[in-house]
Amino acid sequence: MATSDANMKNAMKTKTRTSKRADQALLTEARARYAKCVLDERENREEALKDAKFRAGDQWDDDIKVQRKADGRPCFTINRLPQFIRQITGDMRLNKPAIKVVADDGNTDPYLARIMAGLIRNIESRSRARMAYIKGADNAVTGGLGFIRVLTEYTDDEVFEQDIRIKAVSNPFSIYYDPAAVEHSRQDAKFWFVTEMVDRAEFEAEYPGKSVKDFAENEGEYGDWYGGDKVRKAEYWRRVKDGTKVIAQLADGSVIDTTVTPGWQALQVVNTRTVPRWNIEQYVISGAEVLEGPNLWAGKYFPFVPVLGEEVHIGDKVVRHGIVRGARDPQKLFNIWRSAGAELVALAPKTPFIIAADQLQGYEKYWNQANNKNYPYLPYKAQPGAPVPQRQAPPQHSQGILQEGALAADDMKSTMGIHDAALGARSNETSGVAITARQHESDVSTFVYIDNLNSAIEHVGAILVDLIPRIYDTPRMIRILGDDGKEEFANLLGPNFDADAGTVKMLDLARGKYDVNIETGPNFSTRRAEVAATMMNFARAVPAAGAVIGDLIAKNQDWPGADEIAKRLQRILPPELRDGDVSPPPPPSNPLAALTVATKQAGLEGKKLDNAKKQMDVVKKQMELAEQRRTLSSPQR
Repeated sequence: MATSDANMKNAMKTKTRTSKRADQALLTEARARYAKCVLDERENREEALKDAKFRAGDQWDDDIKVQRKADGRPCFTINRLPQFIRQITGDMRLNKPAIKVVADDGNTDPYLARIMAGLIRNIESRSRARMAYIKGADNAVTGGLGFIRVLTEYTDDEVFEQDIRIKAVSNPFSIYYDPAAVEHSRQDAKFWFVTEMVDRAEFEAEYPGKSVKDFAENEGEYGDWYGGDKVRKAEYWRRVKDGTKVIAQLADGSVIDTTVTPGWQALQVVNTRTVPRWNIEQYVISGAEVLEGPNLWAGKYFPFVPVLGEEVHIGDKVVRHGIVRGARDPQKLFNIWRSAGAELVALAPKTPFIIAADQLQGYEKYWNQANNKNYPYLPYKAQPGAPVPQRQAPPQHSQGILQEGALAADDMKSTMGIHDAALGARSNETSGVAITARQHESDVSTFVYIDNLNSAIEHVGAILVDLIPRIYDTPRMIRILGDDGKEEFANLLGPNFDADAGTVKMLDLARGKYDVNIETGPNFSTRRAEVAATMMNFARAVPAAGAVIGDLIAKNQDWPGADEIAKRLQRILPPELRDGDVSPPPPPSNPLAALTVATKQAGLEGKKLDNAKKQMDVVKKQMELAEQRRTLSSPQR
């Protein structure tokens, strides 16, 4: 018995030593990779930080500001940059990109693609994803780089079901990715970091007993994981190879994983090949210890999406920037010239009258208060040979200063490609065509930011399509949203009625292959108003059409009761033009005719019931097969 206890203790010590060695190896790897990220991104991030401060109003060089204040000279900041940034992000808000999901092959039911798209819209709605998208784009327009994050969380504290959420990343400087990644989505990266500086007391409360030491005594400029009251912790994400798997292509073109498909040898296999199996792991680390992990991520993509500004490749070096970078110098010049102009006027003499000293005798009190009181007249004592007191012209601006300030303002617009017409200001254009052309030029010059946001949202859609079947893999009711925002509920992994096909189908999102694309343009409410206006104009132009599309016109209006009006208008249409949800006309008054109609309706209902029973039998068989497949594959997840 004693020997058994000793063996158990020795085994536990060996396991502990092995775990510590693994943790140290992981920390060594993480330190090296983090240092590489910091070194590679240093210039871009330093400039992006300057861009952010510049946008916020910190627009004077420190040495110039100190010198001018020491001399008592003004340092005015006339910040014109926010209006240009809002012009671009405002276009993004007006034309919200929509994630579209379509079947990727002929074996995927379009019904499943429609449900997948509706579930993604629900995830976006619950996550307030629109603000996450705009925040990422705002950071990209300012400093050249923003991020969007996807994560999972439990639906409730009382259940094990999870939901997917899309989150904003307020601080773009907190995320680093593999500098060797070259894809626009950076999904070819081998690792990512998400860093955060927390209070030491908060760190010790969350991780009691964990060390707050730095990586090493001589870590130098990269040893910024601990300092004073703050401790840096980081999420370290990495892609690791987990052996191999054999995939097989069947005669119908589908591909299966033979490691989770028993009896696959009996299927009609036309080809096989061995491929690596990859996992994505997440750790939470401090400078000296592994705090959490490894936690396996369910999807095949890293849950981070960069929103890029503009990138210029200079050999192996990448320079990344937003619109602020090129406008910094013109904005500085604008501030300098506006400050110089104000300074010139402020220092100009304030003597409004030229008058001989003897002419004031006896009237000093009036002249001394002439700038403070509104006297109807100013008396003076006339002197032989002295001219009448003369009011002088007010101080004048220097034309050179005014011209330089105007040139600096124009330089800002030119560097960003946003002109007066795009800002709604009056410019040299007088015709509507010319104004539209100039607005179009501005939109084209800044469209790179909108296009990059669209690409980022498209990749968010790809992450969701990959993740949804892995997270929503238990029977439950899910909410889906249509293009018009109307909600409906679907029975996940259960029977559902497909109104388009008129059949009952089992909803198993893992059965399909989907493709994602982006549709941009006005939102549904705006499109609906445009459609309604176009229909009204068409009905005026073709009065005969108004008699048959009146219900459609009413349906697209925003009045209270518009839907009810549309239904009433449908009832007066010919039968062949009515929708299926319109109540049928009342039965005939003739009893014999009524009995005939009732008999026919009963026969139709009986046929519908028989068809429904047959469909339910098919669905039950599909559910049994799906349950067998999940049971076989669950150990591998």
